[in-house]
Amino acid sequence: MNNRMRWIMFWIFTVLFTLIVLSTIAFIFYGVGDVPPEFQKTIFYSFIIEIGGAVVALFYGLFGLKGSSQQSVQLDLSGKWLYNSKKSDEAVLKYEGDCTIRQNGRAVTIFGCRKKLLTDGSEEKAVEDKWVSEWGYIFGDDNYMLRFEFGFETNKGRIRGYCVIQDVSENEFSGWYYMLPTKDAAYQENFGDIKFRRCTEAPEKAPA
Repeated sequence: MNNRMRWIMFWIFTVLFTLIVLSTIAFIFYGVGDVPPEFQKTIFYSFIIEIGGAVVALFYGLFGLKGSSQQSVQLDLSGKWLYNSKKSDEAVLKYEGDCTIRQNGRAVTIFGCRKKLLTDGSEEKAVEDKWVSEWGYIFGDDNYMLRFEFGFETNKGRIRGYCVIQDVSENEFSGWYYMLPTKDAAYQENFGDIKFRRCTEAPEKAPA
């Protein structure tokens, strides 16, 4: 929808600008219309300003906007991470797993997999719930905040949620997660704390 609106605005601007330029050229160089001589000089200078403004707008659109959408950030989260999580109403860890982060400027994509379910804080159950972030972005300039939305499939449908991380660093960070409402009773009112720490093993490539 946003892309469509941008194209609509682009063509409106292009048509109006073309009409203004053609009418100005007709007034100045071909004497079309009843324009007093004392106004022709003013129209000519306005024409020069129009061309200059169009050139500036063009360069800003091609280079300025593109650069602002890929702002650099002095933080590199790329690589393999370990994480664990627990529900807010539980004192012990609930899940453990790992993930691989891809970073492009401030945009991040996370490929994760929950590999261990701690049923009562001591008994471990192996699981393999793969998930991937559907959207992720790093906010801030000094104190970084990471927010990402994720989703994974269950036998009762797709589960979606989001995660907010405060005070992100390159080695570890923690925050909270929230699962969106679902018909699956296992994920109803599922929210809690999550902690990430960088894996010291050799980095693993994210899936293509």
